Amino acid sequence: GKRVFQRSRNAPLRSLMARTGFRVQRNLLFASSLVRKAGIRTGGGCCLAFLRSSRRFVAMGTQPAGLSILVLGDKNDTSLEPLKQLPDGASIVAVENNPDSIEDSVLERATCVYASCKGKVGVNLPKIYSKMPNLTWVHSQTAGVDTIMFPEFANDEKVTLTNAKSVYNKSLVEYVIFAMMYFAKDCQRLLRNQRNRTWDAFFIEMIRHKTLGVVGYGDIGRDCARTAKQAFNMKIVALRRRPSLSDGDGIADEVYGPDQLHEMLGKCDYVLCAAPLTRATKHFFNADAFSAMKKSTVFLNIGRGPVCQEAALVDALASGAIRGAALDVFEKEPLSKESKLWELENLLLSPHNADLTELCRVEATEHFLELIQKSVAGEPLGNVIVDKKAGY
Repeated sequence: GKRVFQRSRNAPLRSLMARTGFRVQRNLLFASSLVRKAGIRTGGGCCLAFLRSSRRFVAMGTQPAGLSILVLGDKNDTSLEPLKQLPDGASIVAVENNPDSIEDSVLERATCVYASCKGKVGVNLPKIYSKMPNLTWVHSQTAGVDTIMFPEFANDEKVTLTNAKSVYNKSLVEYVIFAMMYFAKDCQRLLRNQRNRTWDAFFIEMIRHKTLGVVGYGDIGRDCARTAKQAFNMKIVALRRRPSLSDGDGIADEVYGPDQLHEMLGKCDYVLCAAPLTRATKHFFNADAFSAMKKSTVFLNIGRGPVCQEAALVDALASGAIRGAALDVFEKEPLSKESKLWELENLLLSPHNADLTELCRVEATEHFLELIQKSVAGEPLGNVIVDKKAGY
């Protein structure tokens, strides 16, 4: 590519490229537009042929051509299989979960990092970040990004962060419906009666027409609400930072702002926390929040553990202030054996695996592959770009 660039007789185009540092995709409309705007003749020279044949052009003195991907992960991780189908213009420079084993020359070449679930990215990425001068893109295999949001990266405006938005939604929706059913049908009592060989016909509940409150009414929360409404005719009340974004969405019956949390909680039969972890959401669910709930309310957390103050939840469950809770995430993971949460019979506890399916992990990598294809084609990445300041 550089040789073609240097040999081109089209001096005005060479000058334009060197000044702007433009990367020209294999998109003739874009290339032609660029050439026309520069007032450059396109006939006959090898430069236009270069534009036609090249997927990615990098002017001399800028970062390496193409998308060079460093995968922080396990070489034996089968969820990485889709990356064998990389398009022209993208390549893997290394797959490694030990940063000490990555040569500096590889780090210098990398323009993109794929933060896989098995890559210990929260620990490993900070160790190598300063050695990656050409890094412009980090993609997380997960939807949550709080574990990789270290200050140097969070404040670096030249590096874009994307995530696996919507990939895990279907599995999480199933878990939320299951968790509500678990309490509505009193599965603890059913299992206890079965173990004791007790025939005890008791009234069970339906979740139909109940009220589901969703705190964190983003992509995941909205999909859970949609299923609850469409399948079970549940009433949906939602809370989000900017309520106006949900005006007329056809799912939420009522939408509240963060300062209206307690007002909203008092209306709910089930409260779903699908919020990300930020400075504003840490311990959002505290003693005051649980006191605002009805005694018949069930609390569900599939967002991030520290959004809920576990000590306050333990007190609420042990005292009967709320009916029950289902937790898939915790303040510290793995949950210590000394935690009082293990002892509570009105708690459904799962080890952060509500979205842990082989299919979801593969689909997350397929999602990344789609973004790679967009990137090398010069297309926008869409709504998967994370606002690093906001944390989601």
